[in-house]
Amino acid sequence: MKNTKILLIIVTIVNFLTLTNLKPDNRIIIYLKHASNRALTLVEQDAIKEKLINKIDNLNSKTPSQINNKLLKRELKKYLKPSLDGFISLYSGYMDYSNPDGLISFPLRHTESKIYVAITPQINLVRLKDNTISHAEYVTGNENIKTEIYKFEKKQNNKGMYFWRAEKQTIPNNKKINPLTLVLLSKPKNIYVATGDFLSNDSKQIVLSNNIYVLGNTDKNSILLNTLDIKRYFEPIEFNERKVGNIEQEMISNT
Repeated sequence: MKNTKILLIIVTIVNFLTLTNLKPDNRIIIYLKHASNRALTLVEQDAIKEKLINKIDNLNSKTPSQINNKLLKRELKKYLKPSLDGFISLYSGYMDYSNPDGLISFPLRHTESKIYVAITPQINLVRLKDNTISHAEYVTGNENIKTEIYKFEKKQNNKGMYFWRAEKQTIPNNKKINPLTLVLLSKPKNIYVATGDFLSNDSKQIVLSNNIYVLGNTDKNSILLNTLDIKRYFEPIEFNERKVGNIEQEMISNT
């Protein structure tokens, strides 16, 4: 009886230690955000230059009886506060879609404290055989397919503070997509990335600062259709709920 009690105590302690040491898998976490005032100013300037607000301009052709403040506000909101969900992203053989909160999440598959974020509507998969992919490349030489690349690298200053440094990059001469790249399949004009230094911490997970803003959803549906050709080469991200102590945590179930 005494031995049984001792065994139960040991099992209880082991279970407790297992729960308290259980940690979420390391992830890459990005939140797409609605644009800041600064970003809205920039997109408004770009919209005027590229004539992207034709629909709003068309309101000028209506008589005063056909237009009112509510209609104007609705049009402005549609263009300046686009939905955050449905943006397709690719990383290390995985595919994910941003959720209504703008969350994109992947299992972390590299150890370096940096990541590249590429914004482009289309990539090329270079095949060795029918179902074997050698690598991915950026599309160049097409005015309709533009690409912007940003490097996020975690650094530490002389006071011991960690921060992300976000810098714009150029397409490499060989066009190859670096394996440390998260690709957002979208036109660059839909996404604004603020560059500079942003506070972080020493976490092993890659949690980027809230400096990636959604400015529009231009051609989102056509990009989604084009992705059907490459979708079979990527594993979709799946989640499950796991209880850690009294807390329910959503975990990536991909191994």
